[in-house]
Amino acid sequence: RGPARPYPAIPVDEATKLPIAIRDNNAGRPMNRVLLAQAMKWSPASSGFRDLIAASTKYGFTDGNYTSETIALTELGNQLTKPRSEGEKLEAMRKGFRSIELFERLLNHFNNSKLPAPDFLKNFLEREPYKVPAEWSAEAADTFIKNGKTVGFIRDIGGSPWVVLEAGP
Repeated sequence: RGPARPYPAIPVDEATKLPIAIRDNNAGRPMNRVLLAQAMKWSPASSGFRDLIAASTKYGFTDGNYTSETIALTELGNQLTKPRSEGEKLEAMRKGFRSIELFERLLNHFNNSKLPAPDFLKNFLEREPYKVPAEWSAEAADTFIKNGKTVGFIRDIGGSPWVVLEAGP
């Protein structure tokens, strides 16, 4: 087994499905992992379900892994699934996205700048100081762009994607 990905394999909006399922199926209380899989129509042993648990945990929405007896919402997971406003839900997604060190570094590097085309972003990720392995760099770039657009940090300005951290709602 090689090194782990330096980012979740699943975009932040998809990863929110796990904490939302805990809220919807167990009133937000810690939920048995096997019953959670059943409620989400996954096999508890499937790689897709394991990846979903890992992504939700990496984004900071849940505690637990694919061998844990229960999966529990974190404080950020509660903010996401029981927001007091649409803005609070967006803020939780932004915090989850920014909790990934690689993504936070890229956001800060490109803040108030045009984002390079995906092929060039991939190359950028493979070089110093990021050194993302070549087999993951395209996926990392794609996940970064998807997440950035989802939470409003990457916006189309003048026909090009720009990173703007002071994005507002």
